[in-house]
Amino acid sequence: MKALIRISSDIVTKAPRTRSRFTRRLAENLRAGLQREGVSGRLTRDHVRIYLEADDPRAFEIAGRVFGVHSLSPCIEEAYVGVEHLLERGEALFGEQVRGRRFAVRAKVRGVADLGSQEVNERLGARLAAHGKVDLTAPEVTAQVEVRGGNMRFFTSRTRGPGGLPVGVEGRAVALLSGGFDSAVAAWMMLRRGVGLDYVFCRLGGIRHERAVLEIANLLSRRWSAGSPSRLYVLPFEAVAEMIIARVAEPLRQLVLKRVMYAVGEAVAERVRAHAVITGEALGQVSSQTLRNLRALGGLERVGMLRPLVGFNKEEIIARAREIGTHDLCAGVPEYCALVPRKPATGAGRSQVDAATAGVPFDAAEAARMAVRHDLPAPLPADEVEGEVEAIPDGALVIDIRAAALRRVAPFEGAIEIESSSRDTDFEDLDPERSYVVVCEHGLRSAWLARHLRRLGFDAVNLRQGLGIPKT
Repeated sequence: MKALIRISSDIVTKAPRTRSRFTRRLAENLRAGLQREGVSGRLTRDHVRIYLEADDPRAFEIAGRVFGVHSLSPCIEEAYVGVEHLLERGEALFGEQVRGRRFAVRAKVRGVADLGSQEVNERLGARLAAHGKVDLTAPEVTAQVEVRGGNMRFFTSRTRGPGGLPVGVEGRAVALLSGGFDSAVAAWMMLRRGVGLDYVFCRLGGIRHERAVLEIANLLSRRWSAGSPSRLYVLPFEAVAEMIIARVAEPLRQLVLKRVMYAVGEAVAERVRAHAVITGEALGQVSSQTLRNLRALGGLERVGMLRPLVGFNKEEIIARAREIGTHDLCAGVPEYCALVPRKPATGAGRSQVDAATAGVPFDAAEAARMAVRHDLPAPLPADEVEGEVEAIPDGALVIDIRAAALRRVAPFEGAIEIESSSRDTDFEDLDPERSYVVVCEHGLRSAWLARHLRRLGFDAVNLRQGLGIPKT
């Protein structure tokens, strides 16, 4: 089986030397993608086409996910020996496909002195009219013919590829991954623009949070990063969050957390010689992403900062997550941020954020050196079991930190209800002789609070899978 791979317009429109270099990199990435999946295939190319021959149909599915591929069409290829032979073969191949259906012929002829594209359209169309009905406006079947380089190719289907530039032609960057929809989509968009990526994850929710984000990073690497090996750098950030809660006024906590994460991203970027840090921020989506707050957060001093989603809304981001395959994984990782303030700053000044960040003693360079590196795709760590239960034990008091709207819809009778952002509470009202189970929607945010309570001396555990989200 053979397929014709059309190169994206991003490559075709380049100057000849650049086009040749990008096409060569695209072919290398295609080979790498096949090799990684253990699929055999033979690639050949000319200056505007790549051709893939393979017995395994998975080869064509893999090729359809490589950036730089505009579209892909399985085809039958034979030597061109004359127009009559072309017409005979075209009728034999397309006759049954157009029988009783509306059809059109689309031909492209290059380098044949006695033959033109329109002639093939008309003459092959006349032959096929004995089998179906010509309809150039809304055909049910499009019989496509290409004559180029001494060969003729016949095909009817066309599968859209991701387009863009081959990963790696624009150098490398570091993407901050949180586990949410936004950061994964932002990473994908930069891969599509030819940027090879490493990932930085500032872990806020323990091993289970790390496991979830590693699954997302594995998918991005395995499915979308052919030809460009990636790594995930994991930095435990639970203690950093505790320090921010203790030292920073509540309205500024999220902004300071972002600043510290930026600094870590920059430090890792310098270590891996990347040119930029990628974030998933979208203008106005949440309080920390107002225009004034983004200005107060500023950029980076030693590498660039890119926000590819800045003009997107949430619906657009989620739709793209579905397309690229990260949606279901990210949907199981609710945004984990116990630092969300009740009254966040929406128009902070640069000096405010500078002063608040200066009050948090944190060495980003040292943190980058201590980060745990996973070469992707990587095996998943085991779920954390210490301090977690599958069901609420008899006699334990429930601390419910679900969103207020969920608590109203599905209240848990007898539970102690607190806001998940109330981590600065001294918990003096809790009885130190009682046992507690902390619950949230999915068991991530509650894991953090349960650990915090244990540090304070309470007997507290987390409900592993959470209470879920009730159907309404």
